[in-house]
Amino acid sequence: MWPASRGRDPEHAVVRSTNIAEAAPSHPGISVIAADAELVGDVSTPGDIRIEGRLTGNVRAAEQLLVARGGRIDGEIDAAEAVIGGEVVGPVRASRSVTLQASAQVFGTITTPRISVEEGAAMDVDLCMTEPRPIEQRGAA
Repeated sequence: MWPASRGRDPEHAVVRSTNIAEAAPSHPGISVIAADAELVGDVSTPGDIRIEGRLTGNVRAAEQLLVARGGRIDGEIDAAEAVIGGEVVGPVRASRSVTLQASAQVFGTITTPRISVEEGAAMDVDLCMTEPRPIEQRGAA
């Protein structure tokens, strides 16, 4: 039985396509961890990711990572661009830029060649303004 609390009626559900090949995207899109979701584990995407809920683990985005207002990451961030409007506890590495929105709270380290901090953002960080090394080169002396 379909739970009434979900607010959907399965008898009136719309199915757009049952062919998986038809429904598969041809390019990386935006992955979303919804506001009511709590995820434990590492996440990696070839595109963009938006964190609206809570992630305990490391996240790697080949393009942009957005931590929305109300979102939280406890773990490492590695992305081309990081836009933070929520809370981050852990190191942030961005090969292009980091933007801290007014609602951001960041605790850890930030490594990036460019940073923008809006008035109102809170941070307790060590800041390194340099080009981060690719993941594959980390740990090698």
